[in-house]
Amino acid sequence: MLTGVILAGGEDDVGQALCLIDGKPLINRLINEMQSICQEIIVVANEPRLLLPVLPRWVRVITDFIPGFGVLSSMHAAFSLAKYSDLWVTACYMRTVSSSAARLLCERKRLVEYQAALPLIQANPIPFHGVYSQSCVQIITELIHAKEHRISELLKQISWGVVDEALFSGHKIEFQESLNKEGKNE
Repeated sequence: MLTGVILAGGEDDVGQALCLIDGKPLINRLINEMQSICQEIIVVANEPRLLLPVLPRWVRVITDFIPGFGVLSSMHAAFSLAKYSDLWVTACYMRTVSSSAARLLCERKRLVEYQAALPLIQANPIPFHGVYSQSCVQIITELIHAKEHRISELLKQISWGVVDEALFSGHKIEFQESLNKEGKNE
């Protein structure tokens, strides 16, 4: 069982999520891809009222419990409320997400018993297409109490592994060029 998490942040991020691609809001494209393997989808947004008109009613929309710590605040809220122990985390501005890649990441995470599995694209781990254990919420909480906001600090404190792009290619899973640019943001 898997929870899909879309980090929609503040008003600027929500604006990107609402951009139309082929006549459809980007966030709806993400939801459509996620729902093929996720039993629950959570959108974390500081401005949820802007998204409500375009989201399916079954999508859970939440806000940060502890605002002010960027992506870690949003991950904290999602990890605290998720129904399932594995969470596929994406950012709302990502034009490319792959449920096939997420399946492969879940397998890798379970096989090696990591707390997270991330795609490795052009030698860079992509944290916003990763699959994380809900147990990471404890470390996220500690980081927030230490006034930390960077996901790179989370990665320093959890066990994680990668799935290399060669393995994705071997399974005929393609990521667009935009993924390696988008995934590096903190």
